[in-house]
Amino acid sequence: MGVGMRNIIKSATIAAYGWWWFFDGPEKSRIHSDMGQLNARSVRRISSRYSVVRAIPKCASNDDSDSRAQRIADDLNRLAPSLDATISLTSISAELSKLIESWKAEQVTNVTFASGATKLLWFLRSSGWTVYDALAADGLGVPNSGDTLNRMKAFYAKLDDLRFNTASRQLDETLLARFWPVSGSRSLDYILLEAAKKSCDRFRSDDLLSKLPQAHRASIEQAVDATVSTLSARPLFDHLTDLWDLAPLD
Repeated sequence: MGVGMRNIIKSATIAAYGWWWFFDGPEKSRIHSDMGQLNARSVRRISSRYSVVRAIPKCASNDDSDSRAQRIADDLNRLAPSLDATISLTSISAELSKLIESWKAEQVTNVTFASGATKLLWFLRSSGWTVYDALAADGLGVPNSGDTLNRMKAFYAKLDDLRFNTASRQLDETLLARFWPVSGSRSLDYILLEAAKKSCDRFRSDDLLSKLPQAHRASIEQAVDATVSTLSARPLFDHLTDLWDLAPLD
């Protein structure tokens, strides 16, 4: 039997909490102050922090508007409001794929900007969406066909099959009642990442936890307990337990 699912959740919760205070939370506040929209600067900031900025070529020195980054911002700003709250992850990924393909074809990006696009969209639409990258797909057990967009779409289709958004909404409700700042979708994303690593060490998690102030430790432990109690019987967790030979949530 592999590492316990509870330890996976604890490690993921610590990572999500730290990243929220370090970048995600402040950046979402900036976007909120910019009328809830991305601009060229926020596209560059987010892409840089998430190590995908090289996909967006720098503009000529006389292009003060940073037209490539602004094009991405404008396209995503138009897309996000059009996505109904009940729309599936599969449908969203299909619409996003069209933009990703057009950016590459028109040399707005120099690669297939799948991971970066999903992250940028998350900053506009945290509810009912989650980010994609290769490690998260590994964590979910999505085969790598070598085609980035096809794997991205397969990732979201699998999440729909496992009723990811239902789990995410229920986790949001539980965590918000405890004044936890990290969205359910982001917490679940980190769980996929930790599952993929298969190296979750409870001693590492406990060591990190011990370095935090008592109030933060208590908050994290409560979030771990809430995640376990809310999602223990969910298809997503059953899938991860079987896929990675994890000790069950007991």
